[in-house]
Amino acid sequence: MRLLARRIWLKVHLYLGLTAGLAFALAGVTGSILVFERAFDEQLNSAMMLTEPQGSPRSLDEIIGLAQAEFANHGRIDRITLPRTDSSVYSLRFVAKSSSEQKRPTEVYYDPYTAEALGHRPQQSGLIAWIYDLHARLLMGKNGRMLMGVIAATVLVSIVSGVVLWWPLQKGGWRVAWGIRPGKFNFDLHKVSGLLSLPPLFLVAFTGVYLGLPFVIKPVVGMFSAETKYPRNVTSSATPTSDGPIGADRAAQLALAEMPGSEILLVDLPQKSDGVYKVFLRQPGEVGQLRGAGRIWLDQYSGQLLQTRDWNHFTFADTYYRIQLALHCGDAFGTGGRLLVFVVGFVPAILYLTGFLLWWRKKRSRRRQSPRTQTTGYAQKAPHR
Repeated sequence: MRLLARRIWLKVHLYLGLTAGLAFALAGVTGSILVFERAFDEQLNSAMMLTEPQGSPRSLDEIIGLAQAEFANHGRIDRITLPRTDSSVYSLRFVAKSSSEQKRPTEVYYDPYTAEALGHRPQQSGLIAWIYDLHARLLMGKNGRMLMGVIAATVLVSIVSGVVLWWPLQKGGWRVAWGIRPGKFNFDLHKVSGLLSLPPLFLVAFTGVYLGLPFVIKPVVGMFSAETKYPRNVTSSATPTSDGPIGADRAAQLALAEMPGSEILLVDLPQKSDGVYKVFLRQPGEVGQLRGAGRIWLDQYSGQLLQTRDWNHFTFADTYYRIQLALHCGDAFGTGGRLLVFVVGFVPAILYLTGFLLWWRKKRSRRRQSPRTQTTGYAQKAPHR
């Protein structure tokens, strides 16, 4: 019975590896790059995304005014992203002036110290954006994202089957036989690399299921905790004044006063007469360093607080959904966590290559033995005729 169960688990492990393994290997390598996507993107486009610190940064309103005047032909500014380090730059997003225009948003980069325009490009363009699309969607859009969620689920089953197969072989199960038969070396490397990377690989695959199939996971989590619903269209209720909107700098000041100790990441600008300032913040104590959960909506004329999203008031469901990406890329554990995920991201490629070689070697061996078996069987039966 145990032998039969082992054979079943072996088949499960084999066929899941052969079908989903290549996609998982591709996701692992691209994921390693995306762990440090911002740093890589800045280095690849250093002429327009990096600068030398010198003095104090220019104000948000000054940069917005200069950019809108210089790049008016690109549309209107709807978002400004603040520099993430002293060497980073402002990024402003230009969108079409009217909804009838089919125009891709443009990202414009400004030096925060000299207020000089450093360059521009279409949003979500460049090598890093392409790698992200390959990693998250296999270049297949929404269907590709769902497919990656299914692949992540199959990888979880494959990991469990690998542990089940290894468990009876624990003695000597952590050694790699160097310098002997290639088959033995491949088997040991496959086994040991999988065991050493088991916890982070399992976590990456587990969170990948939610990131690809949120509509499957949310009803399950919703059985235990409710997700907070925020209004989609928050509007300014104050009457426009002769002074106009309060400005992005004032909106940032009011947001920090509401959430002291937070870091402002970006500011969405009002697009209509009843539009609002929406400030994105990373609050103290949040899981992850690169993204923020805090949101503050402000009346564009009076600066009145209209709506907040506070990390400290999240339900279990809110927190669970929010930390999935931080866990997926290792950001939940700081720089060390990201470095670990960066290294572990190459393990699926090792597992797929060694697993494929083991399967191919065994298959080729069976093909070679098959004619001999048939010949031997004929020779044994011949004398009885």
